[in-house]
Amino acid sequence: MRIFIGTLIAVSGLSVPTLAQGTNETWPICGYEKRITCVVDGDTFWFNREKYRLFGIDAPETGEKAQCSTERVRADDATRYLQRILQSGVISLQRRGVDRYKRILVSVKTKSGDAEELMIAHGKAARYTGGYRDKQQWCR
Repeated sequence: MRIFIGTLIAVSGLSVPTLAQGTNETWPICGYEKRITCVVDGDTFWFNREKYRLFGIDAPETGEKAQCSTERVRADDATRYLQRILQSGVISLQRRGVDRYKRILVSVKTKSGDAEELMIAHGKAARYTGGYRDKQQWCR
């Protein structure tokens, strides 16, 4: 499967579309090896050595960051769901900024639909507009 990614890059206040072509890459779950293209969790992934975060959503935290065992289970489920969405075929990434951790914020269009909206619609993520988030929301 060939992956074509069109990004919008802000240049002097203008959005300029560019096209970057990926190879026949799959979307494995990230491990401890070098991160080139992989899924970190339900809202973060690496593509061609760049780290991206889905814009406007918050997914459950994985591992030690999880507030409870329920959140860990939900995080694993959200991670696998994002992996399936990305593997359906990425059509475009629209750059939306950079977050405080220097991840590139993007909206992702895939053959399955808008990744952020699919994650929310299937209960794998919640809408996020910045500021305080309820750290216990995935434990209920």
